[in-house]
Amino acid sequence: MDVARLFFHPPGAPKRVSVVALASHVENVARLAQAWSPDLAYRAPSECDLAKTQAQLLEAAHRHDEAKPVTFRVTHDDGRWGYSFAGHRFRVSCDELYVGALIEMHHEFSVDGVAEWQARLRRELDDVHAANFPFDLYTLEMCDQVAAEAESYAFSGDADERAFMELHSRKRQDDPLTVEVEPFPFAPSPLPLVVAHAEFTVSDDLRTPPKLTEALKQWAPDDLLERTVTLCSP
Repeated sequence: MDVARLFFHPPGAPKRVSVVALASHVENVARLAQAWSPDLAYRAPSECDLAKTQAQLLEAAHRHDEAKPVTFRVTHDDGRWGYSFAGHRFRVSCDELYVGALIEMHHEFSVDGVAEWQARLRRELDDVHAANFPFDLYTLEMCDQVAAEAESYAFSGDADERAFMELHSRKRQDDPLTVEVEPFPFAPSPLPLVVAHAEFTVSDDLRTPPKLTEALKQWAPDDLLERTVTLCSP
């Protein structure tokens, strides 16, 4: 099964793992990118023309995790079970320079990295792509993070925010599967995300990272379950 996220139950000595399907995560990131409203999110300068690169942003959203299946591995460090896709953003082959730049940078928003890509895009494409790049990259990263947080709320009841996040989420007390996002840069509100997943039982003979990694890769569940997380403005 192609994996997007793993949630271990219980975390220290898992007997069961909730496995979020990669296709589901990618589809939700793309849906958020489609629903993203630049007017609600930021004031782009006049040299930007975000409509010109919207199709490329959506392609990057659909393709940004293509290399996760080949980089996936389960980890177990200091008594904690986890997982890694280290290097996956560098292993997507893309002929279109702008789409490839967004994919390669989608876990980074450094001044140096953005500036280097802007210089290359200005040199090899045009000024509009260079001007749009930090805004489209920010959109892709926020959509990726919001989708990941929705998945975390669905299976652990909480979510960790990245340091650079400018969007803040919290679950409603009366409905833990309804999540308020502030500010809310999507249209419309509320916005439901369907998280497709499967439940994997961890037998005693799979309690090492290599064995569990291989078992999850080879696993083909008969059916996927669905859990809906609804995003809304506060």
